Amino acid sequence: MCGICGIFSLIPISSEFIVIMNETLKHRGPDDEGYILFDFEKVIPLAGKDSKVDFDSINGRVANLFLGHRRLSILDLSVNGHQPMSDINQKVWIVFNGEIYNYLEIRELLESKGYKFKTRTDTEVIIYSYLEWGYRCVDLFDGMWAFVILDVEKNILFGSRDRFGVKPLYFYKDDDKFIFASEIKAIVKNNLYRKSINEKAVADYIKFGFEEQNVESFFSKVFQLLPSHSFELNLKNNELKIFRYYNLEYNNQYEKFDKSKLVEYSNKVRELVFKAIEFRLRSDVVVGSCLSGGIDSSTIVCCINEILQEGAPTTKDKKIENIGEKQKVFSAVFPNEPIDESKWMKIVAEKTNAQWFYTTPNFDELIDSLEDLVYYQDIPFGSTSIFAQYKVMELASRNGVKVLLDGQGGDEVFTGYIGYYKTFFYEIIKNRDFLKLFNELNFIKNYLLFRKDIVRIFWRVVKKEFLSSLFSIFTKNSNKPNYSSETNYSFIEDFVFYEKNIYYLQEIINSALWKRERSVNEHLYKQLNFNLINLLRYEDRNSMRFSIEARTPFADYLPLIEYVFSIPSTYKIHDGFSKYILRFSMKGIVPDEILNRTDKIGFQTPQEKWILNNKQKLIDLIDKEFIKKYINLENIEKDENYYGLFWRLINLSIWKKVFFA
Repeated sequence: MCGICGIFSLIPISSEFIVIMNETLKHRGPDDEGYILFDFEKVIPLAGKDSKVDFDSINGRVANLFLGHRRLSILDLSVNGHQPMSDINQKVWIVFNGEIYNYLEIRELLESKGYKFKTRTDTEVIIYSYLEWGYRCVDLFDGMWAFVILDVEKNILFGSRDRFGVKPLYFYKDDDKFIFASEIKAIVKNNLYRKSINEKAVADYIKFGFEEQNVESFFSKVFQLLPSHSFELNLKNNELKIFRYYNLEYNNQYEKFDKSKLVEYSNKVRELVFKAIEFRLRSDVVVGSCLSGGIDSSTIVCCINEILQEGAPTTKDKKIENIGEKQKVFSAVFPNEPIDESKWMKIVAEKTNAQWFYTTPNFDELIDSLEDLVYYQDIPFGSTSIFAQYKVMELASRNGVKVLLDGQGGDEVFTGYIGYYKTFFYEIIKNRDFLKLFNELNFIKNYLLFRKDIVRIFWRVVKKEFLSSLFSIFTKNSNKPNYSSETNYSFIEDFVFYEKNIYYLQEIINSALWKRERSVNEHLYKQLNFNLINLLRYEDRNSMRFSIEARTPFADYLPLIEYVFSIPSTYKIHDGFSKYILRFSMKGIVPDEILNRTDKIGFQTPQEKWILNNKQKLIDLIDKEFIKKYINLENIEKDENYYGLFWRLINLSIWKKVFFA
């Protein structure tokens, strides 16, 4: 895990700008620092004050292109892993943030084609994969990544971001410059960018709680490269092309529940979950896990325990040295609070004989850490739950762990949210599977839904099935494009030109996001592609704040994700249980007490209590002159989501102070 940055300018610029950017990203990579410059004639590797290589200094240089890298050493801890890294002929250079977990398998394939390797890193595997397969090299990768490659012969930068947005990549572009970085703060601290607030993003955040809902960030003209996208920058004319390289397919066909198929599906899911976790244990440093007490994190901890034991389903090794005989797990607990999950955590910790470390975040710590938390998150966020995760990462860092596995993505892959229930009932009623409906109504207590919700869903089906033809009479002449999920984004062909179509792309995303889902799998698809990105951003910034690499088996192991999305919806929710396919597959691995849980808490904090007990202190944090441009403060107590709105105003005020003071 690392930090990457770069500046290209048609007019040569000073190296001081890239040094500022790279220093800003030091928390992402405290172990090493590296640079290259390119002036259209030659590439020169250079060093900074933290570099572990003996190159000439970066200071006082002038060039058209600078690439910078901060390294967190995870694989091949030697100086061989230094970046920017090149192929043996120095025709291709890369700065890379992330992990390619199947790099050993790809390396073996490349070696069979005659490629020679001088390091044990996944970075070098990316380089030779690019040389062999070009832009399509990403199709082979299992993992999380954001990388930028300088192709000297073609005079281009090629950049890519992983399929579901685990690793970040942001950029700014004008007529003669292109600037990119792992975090927004590295761009906005650069004086080549004129810092200003994106007023629409701020207004949407206050009103709706939107965060990275748009490709443009809270900072004007700073964009994120979307997940599953790559770019090409032509260094001769500064022309940027952005294109989508992957789209997840999902099964939208309805199927009646079949117990024999359930067993078949569950066996495969179990195998893939183990493989996902095994790959993410590849490390040359200590690996631990987050433990919330929910099904996802408990699955990871329990599967690691199985892998450590002889006879685990998919491993030949009885012991993994970077874990040790006892794995380390880290939690946030809130004694005597309704949200406390420590009793569930304890069950898992005792079952796996893990070393259990926990922290108890409190309000005073929140206030003391608030500016630091907001700074490292880059943009305003939705609730104080992010602080609980922040404290867990801090705890892991204090205990010598550099890699943490986490269950992020399990809710979006396996149906972890209450909203999926409504879509599920919609689907079985729409398909007239009344036997299934009556069976599920017997378990309605597990759904946290009222019967009136089922009536509403039934009425929606009636309207859609029998009244849609009448409605179409009034809409058939509409010229508005139909961006239905049936297109599955396949209309985004080849290159999307940044200057012309980036807002058009956002319109497509928004229209797909708000359209009624036809199935649970379609609902999962939208959550995975639009909701998960925010959760992964929290994870990335909080872990990187403490120089920890967070790994998320459920969010980026493609064989598992694609297989689960190929399974019909009816196996995702059953007998009143969400995540049914995961629960069934983990029988005998995860304690029954965890598998039978029907509540959902997650990384929550006693936010309402903190606000009620400290209201005046928190009001004093609000920048009233700034906020009143967007909302009347006198009316906020009337808002039905008062506590959430109140927190957003505080968070936004701190964000403005940190970045615009």
